[in-house]
Amino acid sequence: MRAIPLECDVTKEDDIVKLVKTTVDNLGTVDVLVNNAGMYIVKPLLEQTLKDWHKVMDVNLTSAFLATREVAKVMIPKNFGSIINISSTFGFGGTKFPEVSYYASKGGMVAMTKALAVELGEHNIRVNAIAPGFFPTAMSINAIRDKKISSTMIKPRTALPMFAENEWIRGAACFLASDDAIYITGHTLAVDGGWLAF
Repeated sequence: MRAIPLECDVTKEDDIVKLVKTTVDNLGTVDVLVNNAGMYIVKPLLEQTLKDWHKVMDVNLTSAFLATREVAKVMIPKNFGSIINISSTFGFGGTKFPEVSYYASKGGMVAMTKALAVELGEHNIRVNAIAPGFFPTAMSINAIRDKKISSTMIKPRTALPMFAENEWIRGAACFLASDDAIYITGHTLAVDGGWLAF
């Protein structure tokens, strides 16, 4: 297996077009796309600016639309592909965190996943999403380490008796990309320790 490192600003259409073209030029094709760019801005609604809104939407949702569009141009002619969008449990409801643009972008990811599954299904392209709960990534580690947040919001809504470890998301992505998920499309798989069960 060969890998090539490529830099890309996911908020720039030209960068994404170039990213996909360079990948195909070097590796021949694209079989699996994982849309995993993400960010948030924590501000109450009345302090959120239109610039804040657009920045989060551009990184979290528009980038996935652009990457999927470009990769679909490669996948449709060969009648095969798997696209995996990284959403969030926050795409299914709110919490006390004041980050409305993040919730909207991740809810949009769930809806876009369904729409694209229907549109691309006739080309044997599967489109699914993963909705992680609180994983100790650079984005969420401070919330996990905050004793108040952890004890009042995260732990009470985590059904399993432990917090997530980053490698535990790998199995969901590998499964959705594999032939074991050959008849699964338009689905959002929560990997959340039971967060959405509450």
